[in-house]
Amino acid sequence: MSSNPVTEPNSIHVLLVEDDPSHVELIRRSFTEVRRKVRVSATQSLQAAKEFLRTERPDILFVDHLLPDGDGIELLTDLSSVSTPMVLMSSYGNEHVAVEAIKAGALDYLVKSEESLRAVPVMLERVLREWAHVQQTAKLEAELRQAQKMDAIGTLASGVAHDFNNLLTAIHGYAEMALQEEPGVRSREPIERIQYVVNQAAGLTRSLLMFSRRVKTEKVKVDLEKLVRETARLLKRLFPASVEMRISIQVEGGAWVEGDRNQLQQVIMNLMINARDSMAHGGVLELSLRTQTQPERFVILQVKDSGCGMDEATKARVFEPFFTTKTREQGTGLGLSVVLGIVRDHGGKIDLETCTNQGTCFTVSWPWVEQPSNSANPAAGKSRPGHRHERVLIAEDNPAVRDLVQQCLQKIGMEVHSVADGEALLERMQRGPLMELVILDLDLPKRSGESCLRFLRESGRQVPVILMSGALDQLQEWDGDSRVRCLSKPFAMAQLQEAVETILGPSKPVRGPVSGTDKDPPESTVVRAAGA
Repeated sequence: MSSNPVTEPNSIHVLLVEDDPSHVELIRRSFTEVRRKVRVSATQSLQAAKEFLRTERPDILFVDHLLPDGDGIELLTDLSSVSTPMVLMSSYGNEHVAVEAIKAGALDYLVKSEESLRAVPVMLERVLREWAHVQQTAKLEAELRQAQKMDAIGTLASGVAHDFNNLLTAIHGYAEMALQEEPGVRSREPIERIQYVVNQAAGLTRSLLMFSRRVKTEKVKVDLEKLVRETARLLKRLFPASVEMRISIQVEGGAWVEGDRNQLQQVIMNLMINARDSMAHGGVLELSLRTQTQPERFVILQVKDSGCGMDEATKARVFEPFFTTKTREQGTGLGLSVVLGIVRDHGGKIDLETCTNQGTCFTVSWPWVEQPSNSANPAAGKSRPGHRHERVLIAEDNPAVRDLVQQCLQKIGMEVHSVADGEALLERMQRGPLMELVILDLDLPKRSGESCLRFLRESGRQVPVILMSGALDQLQEWDGDSRVRCLSKPFAMAQLQEAVETILGPSKPVRGPVSGTDKDPPESTVVRAAGA
């Protein structure tokens, strides 16, 4: 392939498709008087030009209209799949031919004369400038189409996220309740696997939303050592016996980074699962975590496998969205592109070393941060949720989630009312008893949760509100409201109770079990916990 005139402006390859030798010679001579280095090739027929183009790609073509074996415009069809500009030449000024040539894709039209053929170098410079503009416009249009595609994916993901995350919230919540009943070791393992699968499913939805919209994340200090050990413990059970997992932790002063815990865990999971999938016939996965002190302090995660590795072509595209070497059943092509996005969003960098049949090693580096002052004893100040007595109204159209939230709040003694749509919420707020807390899903039938919240605020009601949604971008608008707390579905019941504690203030400590919490709630929409 010849050099690109934009990247190497002093080198250009011209192909002349011209059956008149005198015209070819005149154009050749015209290029001897210019500073630009020009290499001129010539053919005398359409067929010869087509054969030439199968092996070489000139930077520009000057093609005669009438050739011994056909019309020069026909050559534009062969150029449709490549990026090469063309100028059509004719011995007769014919406006109809000029229009047809431009419509077919020619960039310019030249009426041959001794004077115009001597001026071909000037035309060449102008055409190449125009071609560079055409290429840039095409690139911008392609980027726009990609952005529109990602926006469509975001719209679809936001629509699916609500119903999908409702199901995940219920599954995760009931699994969490089952674990709180202190089951035996054998029964804990399948429940923990359920929670792991729920987190993976939620991660897929978050991945789609992350690509289609710039989702704001809430960053806190995260103990990466604890997160790596926890993730490895969960995933080890899902690895075949043929894959040996080796873990090495060498950290000094802790391995704390600032970030979103769920997203950081998603990086670890995606890299480990990718490594597992590359070792279909078994191998060794080495998971290591270490700290670097010079020249700057970093926490470095490394995931290395002895699998099939990648060739250079795959390596060059591995972080592209939707690119995957897996089958449709095995992957979406979002995993590593999501990893790259998360790592960059957290101020880190990722390096890749790989070679066909010699394994792959991903190295991720994040800036190290000081250990938080209260992290020495994580259990300190973390007590069982206290007994509450406030009256709360739940607005949620999914009965499984509504029942789950209701049970969770009953256990800490709250008086629970529930409705299934936005209109019922506003009617209950206007005519029912005074509510001290509203737990509100943003996507409600009849009247949206957002509309309900705006109505409450505009009417002067400053009741505290906990917003729930499976679409993260919908929650961000309310981050600045001190009377609003946001819960992204799926959430753990501990997160719900923490949100209640945060927005309503500390509760009274529990001295014993709350009576009546194990009874089935009455059929009424109002549920009063015993002793409330």
